[in-house]
Amino acid sequence: MNGSTPWFASRTVWAGIAGIAVPVLGLTLHLNISDAQTAEIVGYLTAAGSAIAGLAAIYGRVKASAPIAGTQAAKEIQPQAKGP
Repeated sequence: MNGSTPWFASRTVWAGIAGIAVPVLGLTLHLNISDAQTAEIVGYLTAAGSAIAGLAAIYGRVKASAPIAGTQAAKEIQPQAKGP
């Protein structure tokens, strides 16, 4: 892998959570949940995790007090280096 992924953006983590939660929920509520329904639940959890990550990224950028390094905005506010 070249980069890392936050845990909440990992489909494997969500599948694991659903794989644990769905049978426990089924036993607790005496429900019969099929593999297809489990896969659907994983899909919903993945979508929710992606939406939360996207909203967190937008919120973080809006609340940021400095421009992103390497952008034109950062270059414009960066103090000019003084020569010898």
